[in-house]
Amino acid sequence: MCGIFGVYNIVNQQPIDQERVEKATFTLKQRGPDGSAVFLHGACALGHTRLSVIDVRAIASQPMTDESGRYTIVFNGECYNYRVLKAGLQKDGISFFSDSDTEVILKMYIRFGEKALNHLNGCFAFAVYDNVQETLFIARDRLGIKPLLYYYDEKSLVFASELRAIMEWGIPREPEPLSFPFYFQLNYIPAPLTILKNVLKLMPGQYLKISKSKLEKHTWWVIPENTQEEISEKEAQEKIRELLYASVERRLIADVPLGCFLSGGIDSAIITGIAREIKPDLQTFSIGFPGMGIYDESSAAETTAKKHNTKHTTIPISTSDLLNNVQHFLEVTDEPFADSSAVAVNILSQVTKRHMTVALSGDGADELFGGYNKHAAHLRVLQPEFSDHFLPLTSPLGSLFSGSRSSRIGNLLRKASKFQQGRKLSHQDRYWLWCSLMSEKQSGALLKTNSSKVDYDYYRKLYTGSVGGRDMNEILTSDLRLVLANDMLTKADKFSMSEGLEIRVPFLDHTLVEYVNRIKSEFKINKLERKSILRRTFTDIIPDDIMRKPKHGFEIPVEKWMKNELRGLLDEYTQPSYIERQGVFNINVIQALKKKSLATMSGDTPANLWAILVFQYWWKKYLD
Repeated sequence: MCGIFGVYNIVNQQPIDQERVEKATFTLKQRGPDGSAVFLHGACALGHTRLSVIDVRAIASQPMTDESGRYTIVFNGECYNYRVLKAGLQKDGISFFSDSDTEVILKMYIRFGEKALNHLNGCFAFAVYDNVQETLFIARDRLGIKPLLYYYDEKSLVFASELRAIMEWGIPREPEPLSFPFYFQLNYIPAPLTILKNVLKLMPGQYLKISKSKLEKHTWWVIPENTQEEISEKEAQEKIRELLYASVERRLIADVPLGCFLSGGIDSAIITGIAREIKPDLQTFSIGFPGMGIYDESSAAETTAKKHNTKHTTIPISTSDLLNNVQHFLEVTDEPFADSSAVAVNILSQVTKRHMTVALSGDGADELFGGYNKHAAHLRVLQPEFSDHFLPLTSPLGSLFSGSRSSRIGNLLRKASKFQQGRKLSHQDRYWLWCSLMSEKQSGALLKTNSSKVDYDYYRKLYTGSVGGRDMNEILTSDLRLVLANDMLTKADKFSMSEGLEIRVPFLDHTLVEYVNRIKSEFKINKLERKSILRRTFTDIIPDDIMRKPKHGFEIPVEKWMKNELRGLLDEYTQPSYIERQGVFNINVIQALKKKSLATMSGDTPANLWAILVFQYWWKKYLD
């Protein structure tokens, strides 16, 4: 994995300033600590920072130019089937000067153009410049595992792995008010929007073609339709097992130390079990939170490590360790992102990097197979029973929505209220509410800034449009597009790559995603269990204790922090005089939220205040 940056001047034919390119590229140094370089040719410049994983020799460095001198590539990611593709090209007489996957992608593009994308199995964002045609090609992988942002103003195009590099180049830093309600509702800004005007995220499965005359955007892959193929569950289990084993094996290719993240759940247990069969000396890592009760799942991770006899390391993290990492988290956040579990991912990545460069994780299984508590809630609405009329008064509701709250009774009431509120809504509105930590009405009251209702509805419908109440597969597909791409994968990339650690996600091999998306939803989730087919397929790998353990998120004590440890920082960044000058928020709403956060039944208020704190820190750092 690496960091990439580039500039293409559409109008201005003056040579590009190399020092500016180097400065912008340098902001991505944390993504690629093993080296950096730039390439300039006329109106185009490319920059690259390298995290050496495959063919660590200097000859595999980037920007990489082919032997003819015509094509140059910068590439972030991994192509897991590069050896197979290379062998095919060699049969056709194409020679290679390195053993890198970068050169394979470059020569696949030279040979097949944009159709090369269909042959790639991996995670990637890359750009290829043709100095004869003076064209630039930029592409992003199918599911959005690797990020790609770009600024475009009809005079030039600037792209990068992270927003910080684009800002360093010197673009206008004008905030995009349309992104604000999405951020405060979801705790992240979904693609294609960013926090800045004229800066967009390239959507998963899209590519750009830029020339002096035009910019074209094309979609080269979409999540397949839910065809509900008529196959037996046993057949589906066999195919899923075959595909996941192949996926894990592909992702164990590396020329640097590699291991697995272990949480206390079934997803990382499955990946670890398969990887251990293929790699006998497998190392596994987990973090423990001694004395923090439900936050600490280290014993469950150790159960899996013991079953599969891995070389396991549990890294104890104290509350003060987490708290001390908040400042670092805020510093590496170049666009507001308020999924608080990212703090834990970041500190796990820091300590894991001391032992290895690549880690496999279980990300993606919940969205693919229906593992979230909210999925059980959606299923209850789609398939109601008589007992559901009494659901808010019964204990099963306690598992419908996850979340750590100080009062058990208050938490149950919060869940009951949100379920009852959601079941009365349309399918699309319910989906959006249950993806959110703040309602549309609440974000509207919080924000002074007004954005176009037409534009807001358009972007919201990008992610809710396929939800029609016909089948649970609609919910799961929507989660792949919204929650996975914009929250989970953003978190995994940004807050691991900030420490120079590469995370690989075997559940998101496109062959597995395409297959699972076609099978019946009742194989995945039913009224008895979530991720049903995954559990049944890998009963030999998942420890019994882990199989029975209820799902628990990767959480940190935000509620406590908003009352105590981070209260001073929150007060500093929400001073009434500053809020008034800023002109973004209604100060009365912020004051009410702060007051409510001190109550026993604070609901989602601590998470809302955390989102405000992250936003304010970003605003002061980049806009003031």
